[in-house]
Amino acid sequence: SFAIHLFIDAFPSGWMKAIMDVERQPKPAYFAYREALTPLMANLRTDRYVFFASEEVAVEAWVCNDPDALPDQAGLGYQLELNGEVIAAQRSIADVAKCSSTFQGFLHFRAPHVSCRSDLIVRLGLIAKDGQVLHDTSLHLEVFPFVEDGVRRACVIGSPDSEAARLAVEMNLQTVSAEDAQPGDVILLGEVDQGLEDVNARVEQGATAVLLGLAPGRYEIAGESVQIVPCGMNPRHFCARAPGHPLVADLKPNDFRFWYDASTDYVTPILATTLTAPGWTPILTSGNGDWSGKWGPALAVAEKTHGRGRFIMCQVSLADRTRHNPVAKLFASRLLGFL
Repeated sequence: SFAIHLFIDAFPSGWMKAIMDVERQPKPAYFAYREALTPLMANLRTDRYVFFASEEVAVEAWVCNDPDALPDQAGLGYQLELNGEVIAAQRSIADVAKCSSTFQGFLHFRAPHVSCRSDLIVRLGLIAKDGQVLHDTSLHLEVFPFVEDGVRRACVIGSPDSEAARLAVEMNLQTVSAEDAQPGDVILLGEVDQGLEDVNARVEQGATAVLLGLAPGRYEIAGESVQIVPCGMNPRHFCARAPGHPLVADLKPNDFRFWYDASTDYVTPILATTLTAPGWTPILTSGNGDWSGKWGPALAVAEKTHGRGRFIMCQVSLADRTRHNPVAKLFASRLLGFL
């Protein structure tokens, strides 16, 4: 069993928790709640919603049945729609149990080839013996074109388990030492307690230095003091795009949320700390505060010009995400200057 708190808003205040307003008008959540109470329903579940073309996709199919009764010889119908066009369809026998939810199996398929970002809809219907649709559901996925990694070089500063080193391996970068770095090589820093003076000089001459996942603390970067603090009230699963920034201007509002984490095989938070850096240009933003209610805007990713080059500080976790989240790979490639 479960409870809704609060069911109706208490005048004059409105709560996001309530599913009806003070005039007893249903909010959008009311209809989602009503749908969740459907006695007999088909259901689709996945930990991933975005794929590269040709990736293997596995979506769980379920039938949830509340009554102590069974539909007569019910079947399942499912189909895939790419940009509104049906590209595959099939039917099978449904396995329905009384007063229970029953796993029907995985819908296995390869993400179709696409030339641009495309919508992929998975539909599942529970169908009666006479052909009547007892319940149907859909899942909205997206497919991105697959892009081969080119030969890319980077100077990595940090321990092997740092965010910078892990991301370099994940993106198949050719890592070079600081002594062998060339003017066009991007610099990845997982820590700033070594070699920062040399990095400052290289950035002044035109290099890009990307600081990834620095630990909480106060740092002197590009001649200014910046501070990194933990996210209040738990890490974040999402952050927002800074309006108009060229690195994210063409991306969608919900692109930076619920990223699949390959190290755990499920979605994990992407932001454990935020950044306070006066004078830095926001790229991705968040908010921070505490239980006392003192909340305000905060930075997740920001940049600052230094001489002919620039520093970028990125607290969004990219390692373990770029191989299975196309937006994460696209964003990482842009941060590093590869796109």
